[in-house]
Amino acid sequence: MLPAQGQFNRVNTAGANEVNTAGANQTGLGDLLGFGALAFFLFGIFSSAIDLIGFLRPVRPALMAAVVGLLAMAFSGRAGQVFKHKVCLMFIALTLWDIICVPFAVWPGGSAHTIIGEWLVTVLTVFLAAGLISNTAQFRKISHVIAYSAIVLSIISLKAGQLSVEGRLYMPGTRYANPNDLAVILLTAVPFLAFMALRSGNGIRRPLALCGAVPILVVVARTGSRGALIGAAVAVGVLFLQVSVAQKLKLLLGGVVTIGVLLTAMPSQLTERFLTIFGGSDTVYDIQKDKDSVLQSAIESSYSRRMLLMDSLTLTYQHPIFGVGLGNFPVAQDNLARARGEMIGNWHVTHNTYTQVSSESGLPGLVLFLFAIFFSFRAISHTIRLGRAANSPEGNEVQMLAVCLRIAVLAFMVCAFFASMAYLPILTVLCGLTIALELCARGLAPATIPPPFVVRPMPSFQAVKRPLRPIPQQLPRRV
Repeated sequence: MLPAQGQFNRVNTAGANEVNTAGANQTGLGDLLGFGALAFFLFGIFSSAIDLIGFLRPVRPALMAAVVGLLAMAFSGRAGQVFKHKVCLMFIALTLWDIICVPFAVWPGGSAHTIIGEWLVTVLTVFLAAGLISNTAQFRKISHVIAYSAIVLSIISLKAGQLSVEGRLYMPGTRYANPNDLAVILLTAVPFLAFMALRSGNGIRRPLALCGAVPILVVVARTGSRGALIGAAVAVGVLFLQVSVAQKLKLLLGGVVTIGVLLTAMPSQLTERFLTIFGGSDTVYDIQKDKDSVLQSAIESSYSRRMLLMDSLTLTYQHPIFGVGLGNFPVAQDNLARARGEMIGNWHVTHNTYTQVSSESGLPGLVLFLFAIFFSFRAISHTIRLGRAANSPEGNEVQMLAVCLRIAVLAFMVCAFFASMAYLPILTVLCGLTIALELCARGLAPATIPPPFVVRPMPSFQAVKRPLRPIPQQLPRRV
């Protein structure tokens, strides 16, 4: 459900309707320091600008910001609420299970390195995003930071990005060297950009968000990610079902214009690649005859992904409890390919987040991973109900933010079917933000309800007007 009056863009926060962020004036220095560390940390994740600054790499500014954020959360008193949340409990249980699975891994050393070097850093973002936001005003600023970061990343990608052999845009030297990862991180930031554009009272931020959406959509299209295209279609479809009739017409018009612009701006090779979603032969053509054919590469990519999907399901069946170990799927798939008579394995990831977790962490790890997503959706639904019960401008804003979070998580879930992103700090950040928004919504005051009618005693002067007759000592006998 959307905010009151059914209008997604009617949250007015100017003048008499200024959003009252309870507790904003009581924010201490530690809270401000932790909030600043979180904003810097999320800017580094969603913009990847720090990765391109060479002299900052030895300093590890993102790690320093994370340490400052953890200290601020420990002294803020919110750590207890965060760690008791079911979403956090699922990620803690998943981490402990991955550690238990290390001795049973195909390559224990590689599994331990993946846990220490990737997963622990990724799961840390859940607690940072959940524990360093103390009120709705700070959450609104964090959503703006994510939107600005996506604009910066898109501009950097257009200026400093490179094209692969298939003609797909990617960012070398960053965490988004894979075109699919680059497309997904931008796609999950689009709902926050929509919030910045639709929220009244944002002033210059509204046209800035509308202008910033152009390079973001161009970069997503230039990555050639078919999974991101399907995820965007599902997210827009969910949004279409939740808006009013007038907004449905605007959404249809904007979608037609956007598709037309992107088809005009995209090279014909990438257009052919996107058309392979609706069909294509499984025949693997000879690359030497036509090296520049992106269509052949797209068809071969689809064939290779199906083979990797089947191998990941096979490894899940062979190792259902402990899996093959975090980061060990390429090694295990190579052993599987050699066992069936092939010269060498594919040496690629699963290209499916869910089978990535099931094959490397076993079915218990997949269950914990899915429960974390399930409890995140429950937290979002609870937040929407709390915002609706508040029946105030701040409650409407909370509902709008919750809807944007729901669309972002749903877009990630769809894209997760086509890319291996279990260890990237995308879903963990979104889950942490759902916890933070629910904790902020719990502090909203419910709508004022008029007190019920109370029978008041009769005033004394009315009783004097008509004095009561004395009760007789003895009742008359009935004849």
